[in-house]
Amino acid sequence: MKSKPLFFFVLFLVGLFVFFKVDHMLRGGVLAIGDRVKGAVFDTQEWLVQSYQTYFDQAATIEELREQVHDATQIRFERDELRSELEQILRFYNLPSFTSSQFTPIRSISYVEVGNYDRVWLTDYEGEEGRLYGLVSGGYVVGVAKMTDHERMVGYLNGDSLCSYGVFIGKSRSLGIIRGKNHQILIDFIPLGSEINVGDEVVTNGMDDVFFAEIPVGKVIKIHEKNGFLSAEIEPYAKNYGLGYMWLLDRSKDD
Repeated sequence: MKSKPLFFFVLFLVGLFVFFKVDHMLRGGVLAIGDRVKGAVFDTQEWLVQSYQTYFDQAATIEELREQVHDATQIRFERDELRSELEQILRFYNLPSFTSSQFTPIRSISYVEVGNYDRVWLTDYEGEEGRLYGLVSGGYVVGVAKMTDHERMVGYLNGDSLCSYGVFIGKSRSLGIIRGKNHQILIDFIPLGSEINVGDEVVTNGMDDVFFAEIPVGKVIKIHEKNGFLSAEIEPYAKNYGLGYMWLLDRSKDD
């Protein structure tokens, strides 16, 4: 008789485990279906715009594309020339080979949570789990991206607590680390004595393997001293709304 309560308790625990396992799988399936539906809507919108341009604005579109192809070809040749010269210098000084960043267009689907405008779901990308990727919009840093345990790419935008990368500040090239706190964008761990001022421009420093150097981030608007370091608040150039397509910067691959 004493074994019956124990049997039912074990059965209850097994039931809970099965329930949460199935619930986890169902949530993953629902999220995946939602992504496909949103992606289909965005693809339909793009198709309608492209169709309009094809039939009603064809001549202007063709001429614009010709100019873009010409410019892109010229830029590629110039890049290849510079890369060739750089490789020769690296070999001469017996330095490691240069690895260029790969840029991939990626689209924001929706915000991860209602009322939180610092995190967005992104379209699929074959990323490496645990690795951070840079996000650039309009030539400015807008945040970082990372693969979740659901194998979905999330964009952590400037101001999010998980958005962090290294920067230079102003003409003094003072070092600091961007982080988000209460939707503010702060630069922490700036050494005391650094020559920084309100209005200084902030750019990436390329030392974190997320971004290469000199991508604009924003400008300093406040400076504080705390815990033996300086801290600065910045106003970013890129905004966390109306993003649409962005560039995902992957420094782990070489083209």
